[in-house]
Amino acid sequence: MRIFMTDRGRQPDWRGIIRNLRRGDHVIIRDYDHPNRASLAQAIIAVCKQHGVSYAIGGDMRLAWRLKAGVHLTERDLRRGPICLWSGRHHSAAIHQAHDLKKASDMGANLALISPVFATQSHPNARVLGRVKYHHLAQQARRFGLSPVALGGMTRYSARALFGVEQPRAKIAAIDGIADLCRLYFCP
Repeated sequence: MRIFMTDRGRQPDWRGIIRNLRRGDHVIIRDYDHPNRASLAQAIIAVCKQHGVSYAIGGDMRLAWRLKAGVHLTERDLRRGPICLWSGRHHSAAIHQAHDLKKASDMGANLALISPVFATQSHPNARVLGRVKYHHLAQQARRFGLSPVALGGMTRYSARALFGVEQPRAKIAAIDGIADLCRLYFCP
C-alpha cells in the first residue's frame, strides 16, 4: 500500500499523483491551512473515487464525517482523546512514540503512520527513529491491531534500507518521495 499525503506547497500536482496510484492505495488530505479546505478535499475525493483509491481527512473529524471520509488522527487529536471513529473506512494515526499506539487503537484507527523514520522536510528538526526503532514500533503496532506504515524521508534508497528487497509490498507513506517509490515498489 502506498499512502500519498497531500501538501500543496511540496506536491501541487496531486491530480497527477493520484492518477498513478492503484486500487488499494490511499490518500491523506493534509493541507491544514488551505483557505478553502472543504472544496479542496471534495476535489481530491472525486479524483480518488475515479481511480478506486481510498481517502481520509487529516485532523478534521467534522469535515471527514460530512464527506464520508476516513480520518487521519494527528498528534494533537491523540492527546485530546477519547473519540470513536466510524467503521468501514481507513483511519490512521500519527505515531511518534509507543504510548501513542494504544490511544490510536482505542480510538478506532487501523493504520499507524510511524514517523519520522528518516530525516524529512515535514519535520526538519525532529529526532528520527531509524530502522531499528521503526521495526520495534511496527511490531508493537501489530499487537494493538494496527497496520504499521513507514513515513518520513521515504525514498527508493531509504525504503530498501528499511525493508530490503524481500518485502516489495511494504506499507509506505510519502509526500515528496511518492513518485520515486512507485518506480521501486509498485510499477510493473
